[in-house]
Amino acid sequence: MTKKQSVILMNILAVLIGYINKFSLSYRLIHGLVGYESVWECVCKEMGLFLDKAPDIDSFLENLQDKANGVISSQNQRNMLTAYHMCAWLDQMLTYEDVSVDKLSIYALLPLRAFSYVAIDSLNDNYEETGICINPKLPIFKAAMLLDDGTERERTTASRDAFVGMNGELRNISYYEWNKKCIVHNIIVPYEYNESHGADKAEGNLKVGFIPISDRTDIIVPDYKVVRDGKYRLKKMYINVPNHEDIISTRLKQGLELACENQVDIVFAPEMLGTMQTEQCVGNYNEFVRAIYSNAVMGDKKPPVITVMPSYWRKGINSATIVYRDGRVLGSQKKYTPYINFQSCSIEGIKKEQVQELYLIHIYGVHRMIISICAEFLDGFDNEFICGQLGATLVIVPSFSHGERDFVSKLGVLFPYGTSVVWGDCCGAVAHPPKIIGGCSLVGLNEVHKMGNNCKCEFSCGCSKGCLFTVELPLKVICSKAALPPYQPVQHIMS
Repeated sequence: MTKKQSVILMNILAVLIGYINKFSLSYRLIHGLVGYESVWECVCKEMGLFLDKAPDIDSFLENLQDKANGVISSQNQRNMLTAYHMCAWLDQMLTYEDVSVDKLSIYALLPLRAFSYVAIDSLNDNYEETGICINPKLPIFKAAMLLDDGTERERTTASRDAFVGMNGELRNISYYEWNKKCIVHNIIVPYEYNESHGADKAEGNLKVGFIPISDRTDIIVPDYKVVRDGKYRLKKMYINVPNHEDIISTRLKQGLELACENQVDIVFAPEMLGTMQTEQCVGNYNEFVRAIYSNAVMGDKKPPVITVMPSYWRKGINSATIVYRDGRVLGSQKKYTPYINFQSCSIEGIKKEQVQELYLIHIYGVHRMIISICAEFLDGFDNEFICGQLGATLVIVPSFSHGERDFVSKLGVLFPYGTSVVWGDCCGAVAHPPKIIGGCSLVGLNEVHKMGNNCKCEFSCGCSKGCLFTVELPLKVICSKAALPPYQPVQHIMS
């Protein structure tokens, strides 16, 4: 199909989903409606005839549009079941591959390439009319249930009920209700195969790296101002520039070099430590990262696929730049939930914004990743929207926080959604040892691990040039009722 034809197909799907959403019946109960099976058989037969007998895709889409218009013209049980099954049938027929036989290919709309990323906001363009935004849902990591006889059965790591609406049953798309308050940017990046072994690397681990940057306790010194907000006067804190910019840049560079040497797939650093040097861009390239990764490639080392830079605090905006493996900037994830300091009785002075932007990064065959900065994860994280509707399976949480235990307590709350969390803190943000520094939750295994338990430097930078914690997330998750052998995903690497 052409790009225009693909959008028309997505628009029809959005109309049908919007129609189903008007019914108050729970999606779970739809399966128990009288006529569920017979309507499915009728829809499959009719849709199959549409596709087989249409002389071309345009004719098929015209017939499909006429059918959809007839369905939504009246609200009754049979029409609702017909719309539901039409969505399911069309979803099963979709493919993102560049093929035209027995499938409805939307490759022209989302041309997935082997060596570059693709960006798109919504697959349909009638979201204002229908109230529905459709996102791509691409393959992710594999999961299997270990049965009593020792055999494996493929399964999902989240229960069907964890996904809002019909999302748990759709294989190739997901959707959310458009409310004019949130824009979702979908970034699709390719993953790699282990060519030397001829095997799919997705059978191994996704390696996430975290660079704590520094043990200095004076690296962030806020500036406090009393600001009127409506009828209230608030004490707000602002971060003009972090102290010791040269130290930050040097240690970030060394950490990124360690990430290249150790074949890290995703790497991130604490919030608020971005500097003018680390944020320097020429065109669409982050020059700081580009120079480091170019040298790494020349030295036969592999740069991370995704780099989340230390968030940059400027003019009331706290945002983390997302950088591709070649230095290109994919976007910048803002923090919308301010940090509240109970000791200084102040609130972070980030601007209120009417529209929020979220970057959903699809690593093909591996994970759907989102970034949530510090207090946003603790207080402003919308589980149902981000995990239940967008289907995020990995949350990266950069922080600069004194309250480490708050994060540890929340690391496992996304297990029911099939979502893992990797959180990292700056050593200098925590006043006294023992420090946790960061942690991770492993979906499927339902385990929580702390980075500090593997620290080799006693939280002092005096003996090292660079520092990197790595977390290995298994890309084939074995779920079992019985206890499995202990898994140790965290390592600490120094130079």
